[in-house]
Amino acid sequence: NPTSPLYGLIGRNTPVRVKVNGNNIRFSGEVSALPQAWDTTGTDVYVQVQAAGVLRRIGQGQLIHNYGLPRYISTTSPSFYHPGTTNGSGSHPITSSLGQPPIFGPQLDLDNCFANVHFGQGDLGPNLPRGMSIDTTNRVLDANGYVLSGRILANANIAATATSVALFCVFRCDQLGPVSIYINDYAYPYAKEYNIGLRADGTNNDVRMTLRVGDPDNGPTVTVLDTSAANVLDDVMADGQPHTLMVTLTESGANVNWVIYLDAVSVLSGTVNSVAVDGVMFAAFTYQPGTFGRPLALGQITLWENPNVPAAANLSADGSLFAGETAGRRIERLCSENAITFSSSGDLDETTAMGAQGSGNLVSLMQECAAADLGILYEPRDSLGLKYRTRIDLYNQATAVTLDYAAFVFGAPPNPTDDDQNIHNDVSVSGAGGQAEAVLETGPLSVLAPPDGINTYPTSYSVNTETTGPLSDIAAWLLHLGTIDEARYPTITLNMLTPAVLGNGALTTAIISADVSSKLVLDNLPAWLPPDDVALMAMGYSETIDQFTWDITFNCLPQSPYQVAVYATSTSVGTAHFDGEDSALSSGCTTTATSLSVKSAPNTQIWTTDSNAFPFDVNIGGERITVTNITGASSPQTMTVTRSVNGVVKAHLTDDDVRLWAPALFAL
Repeated sequence: NPTSPLYGLIGRNTPVRVKVNGNNIRFSGEVSALPQAWDTTGTDVYVQVQAAGVLRRIGQGQLIHNYGLPRYISTTSPSFYHPGTTNGSGSHPITSSLGQPPIFGPQLDLDNCFANVHFGQGDLGPNLPRGMSIDTTNRVLDANGYVLSGRILANANIAATATSVALFCVFRCDQLGPVSIYINDYAYPYAKEYNIGLRADGTNNDVRMTLRVGDPDNGPTVTVLDTSAANVLDDVMADGQPHTLMVTLTESGANVNWVIYLDAVSVLSGTVNSVAVDGVMFAAFTYQPGTFGRPLALGQITLWENPNVPAAANLSADGSLFAGETAGRRIERLCSENAITFSSSGDLDETTAMGAQGSGNLVSLMQECAAADLGILYEPRDSLGLKYRTRIDLYNQATAVTLDYAAFVFGAPPNPTDDDQNIHNDVSVSGAGGQAEAVLETGPLSVLAPPDGINTYPTSYSVNTETTGPLSDIAAWLLHLGTIDEARYPTITLNMLTPAVLGNGALTTAIISADVSSKLVLDNLPAWLPPDDVALMAMGYSETIDQFTWDITFNCLPQSPYQVAVYATSTSVGTAHFDGEDSALSSGCTTTATSLSVKSAPNTQIWTTDSNAFPFDVNIGGERITVTNITGASSPQTMTVTRSVNGVVKAHLTDDDVRLWAPALFAL
């Protein structure tokens, strides 16, 4: 409507923010739909604006392609880069990709590398890509014009002020002849060059690093920096598979440290004294197939200068992308690459190490990270973006808000349910080419047939972890989450306008500060429920706000699984205790007895008598009892106790189980 004052100012994806009482941000999103409506008379014309967080937009099919190594290199700001691939059809000329995303396909196209065509299969001639040239003085052709040996140049022009440079390439050959790779300095052509010689001719398998210092009048001086027998060259480098080669030169004082990496592993290193890097004018690649006549496929030629030199471990010949990157850092990077505001809670470097990033929907790639780390990815209400809370940050978190049932703060009764909705007692986890399984074999939620258990509730997960190492732990943790033997409180509804909330500023602030993954505690519950406080984790919430209503309904799961052991750093500091393996009352007790006789099964560990361990709480028949001392060097032992800590008053019988109230739980 061009007559509207909002014409051109509002539409799809217009940012939207909702506030209550001035500065309390309750929602941040963007317009997803503007459905126009009016009554039959046309006197009431309105739009019920629909808005959503960023996940709605980026979940519409925003694909991230894994172009493996080319994609990673393009993010590192190289000084020179050419993937050495054609457009996928084998046609020429090859398009330069420096400064452009190297979109040539999901795998390294080494069959179509320009060097593959140049060395031993044909002559590209003028069709070499921008920045590449043929050193015709070193080119040897056969009678048909095919190149038998020769040298191509990558013209980098890295300034002489550079103090650290690196050259990288991927190669493939089924029988490797002599290869030389040169890094020539900027000061004068051939004045100084670092030479890496690779030879696998069946008699002299070696990698040799030399330094050639040119003298225009007297010729070059060649110094062999290191010679190392590498008899596996024929097996490793000439196996017909892609391999990476990287050499780094780094000034250290008046010297230069050099390292050669083969498949991201340092194979040779050393120091050249009294010399500088002096930048790079060009890099040269010379190959002499000789009598073998085998072509060499060469690609992904890249030169970097400080500070952009990447870690060798990030440069994988198999096309894998960011293998070993932690889950939290991958989410952070994906958000950065796609201009999504990102925030986090917890140490992103302590999250699960991921496998290679594949292709897929942007949202699914980030959810894959959250699934591997078992943290929570969600939309924060105070900004249009995403937030990730790590699994470790969920452990032992402080209570965000305590809700007193007796104070009438609830908008609806917090009705619990005891069901099997989230139960999984047989968990299989696969990833990184392996599989692990965790099964609960005993107890009320075990795979045993009723009445000893509930039979099998199986589930399976697939996670993209770097190795198979975490799979067993992930399976055990998921089994733990799936066998919590307590009632669920699916929803907790709060009426923010009830006098008990509206008149309590501190409570109001605590409630509106609670967010996804926050810990909520319910206390003073009615007499027909267990007397203990209930700890819940808010997995999400819905909110209704108008001129008469402000209701918040939290969707919850039990928070107890995330209360994990904190072990002592000394004899007097710690909160975790190991539970008794098989312990029971050796004689019954009254409701007020403060001395209990407790027995342990034969050949099991008895209860501690260390004074530093007290007090701690035990559970006998649902009564929470505080133990202040234990005596006795063998079973039975005597516990000095304080009774009915949780308000449960009852007598107990001989052979009633004695267990820790909060057994130590190993965290993942």
